[in-house]
Amino acid sequence: MGAAAQPAPPAGRIYPLQGGVALLPVAGGADYQVQDEAGRVIRPWGPPGPDGRLRLPPAAGTG
Repeated sequence: MGAAAQPAPPAGRIYPLQGGVALLPVAGGADYQVQDEAGRVIRPWGPPGPDGRLRLPPAAGTG
């Protein structure tokens, strides 16, 4: 599903784990893909969750 590049969270920002998941707040109305420093996709293109956050690692079947 590609989408235009979105602004990345600040470099070096550490997000605490909540139940083994990092929650990254993002702007709504867009799809996001997350890659690690080596360029491997760790979250494919998709919308944030209903709370406006990306979950890493993503739960199966959720954005």
